Amino acid sequence: MILETLGAITILTGLYNIYKIQNYELVELKNKWKDIMEALEGEPYNNIKTQTFRITNTIKKEYGYDFIVNIPVKYSYKNLEDKLQLLENALGCDIKMNWNKKDSSAYLRLYKKQPEGIDLIQYKWNKVMKQKNLITLFNETYKLTNLIVQKKYGYDCEIEIPDGLSQSQLKDNQEFLDNAFGYVYIDYKSFTNKLSTKIVTEPLPDNYKFEPVKTKPYQFYVGTTHYYSNVVVDMSVDPHILLSGSTNSGKSILLKMAIANQIYQHTEEEIEFYFIETAEKTNDFDDFLKCKQVKAFAYNYNYAYKTLNYINNQIKTRSKIFSKYKTKNIYEYNKKIKNCTLPFINLVIEEIPSLMPDTEKTDLDYIIKTKCIRLLNTIVSQGRFAGIYIIGTVQRSDKESIKPTIKSNLNTRIALKQNNEASSLVVIDCGDAVSLPPREAIVLTSGNYTKIKTPYIDDKVIYNLIKNSIDKKHKLMTFNNSYQGTEAIPPINNVTDITKKMNKSKGDVCIDGLFDEKGRINL
Repeated sequence: MILETLGAITILTGLYNIYKIQNYELVELKNKWKDIMEALEGEPYNNIKTQTFRITNTIKKEYGYDFIVNIPVKYSYKNLEDKLQLLENALGCDIKMNWNKKDSSAYLRLYKKQPEGIDLIQYKWNKVMKQKNLITLFNETYKLTNLIVQKKYGYDCEIEIPDGLSQSQLKDNQEFLDNAFGYVYIDYKSFTNKLSTKIVTEPLPDNYKFEPVKTKPYQFYVGTTHYYSNVVVDMSVDPHILLSGSTNSGKSILLKMAIANQIYQHTEEEIEFYFIETAEKTNDFDDFLKCKQVKAFAYNYNYAYKTLNYINNQIKTRSKIFSKYKTKNIYEYNKKIKNCTLPFINLVIEEIPSLMPDTEKTDLDYIIKTKCIRLLNTIVSQGRFAGIYIIGTVQRSDKESIKPTIKSNLNTRIALKQNNEASSLVVIDCGDAVSLPPREAIVLTSGNYTKIKTPYIDDKVIYNLIKNSIDKKHKLMTFNNSYQGTEAIPPINNVTDITKKMNKSKGDVCIDGLFDEKGRINL
């Protein structure tokens, strides 16, 4: 009994000491407030006739204290706000201040220690807004509301935009927000003052492993956001990809992953790949050589030209087919002629600048490069309706590296780490790609800005993805040495195979007059 009594006394004594310390801290804060007000007014604070900012109520919180301060008639909320820096220095804490218009008072949140959880996010957010001066004349700022904890990555919330501030001001401070929190994903939408937002405090780990991602034949999986959402580029909406990154940024890994995932998902009747690698050979794509979906590899300018010419003629061929069946594009055609669909064609060009002719015409390959660029320009501007897409890479991005008419049609931009701000601006129209760590990228599609990370993937995983498509007897397209590009190369498995399929069909598709007896299109 005596021991229990002594224990209770010890606990009560401890609690009293805590209360005494906290009470002393509060009294000290109030006294400092009083000293500040007396120094500002030149009159005693305790004199009821003195017109000054008075503390009318205090509330103890985990992070410190909340003060309710009355605003006298001769002053405004703005007068108190102007003294915020002075108050923070004198009271020794960060202060968040809000105006209660109804009863002419101010609500002050005094942070004596850094808060936790949702309070910490609110605290950091308001601090960032103050540091970047994102505050209206009425002391309003972007407000975080409806904060919900997401154990996997951080928080979901909404950002409310007050009158006097805009979405563009938030966009301009994206990098600053990412540095403050980790990653901030804001879903920008027109004509709204509420933006759905994800604040990531636990980013995607480096050992996050690749898993196959379901795609359609005209889509490419390019990475995952830090809130575990897979990012799939839809070529029917944002056709053609420009992929850029400095050495060791992870550009090749991202591209190989995207190609392997497509080969895993789709047969050679659904997709085809053509590769042009006229720059220094890297062997990056040799793993795909025996895949049935891969139709050609061009390692020199002559073969590059022939490949481009073949694909250009595919546009003409398909245009004739669509016209015959009263369809506008491959999407309508494949939907209508289901027993005889056309495959989507993907042309992968490693280092697009290698095809650019020397402006001074001193390049030995000037003529054939000029022809290549003309064909590429046609393909990139007309390929979408025919289901033909370009995926081009570039290591050093500058204004001269890609012809403007070609670049303007590469609607999806993916930037990994860039060596300088100028290079980043060329690819994604902002300098944010300079500070990216390896395997991270910024994807720009239809004005949407998304930060992604490439999951961990190695050659073994890639092989397991494509092994069912490998045919050791598979032969790539060959070009006759006498071929000069004056006529279409006989198609491999497009037009010819279409006629075979149609002949085997139940007669519900008619192709009379469209093909000759050899199965070639009558152009």
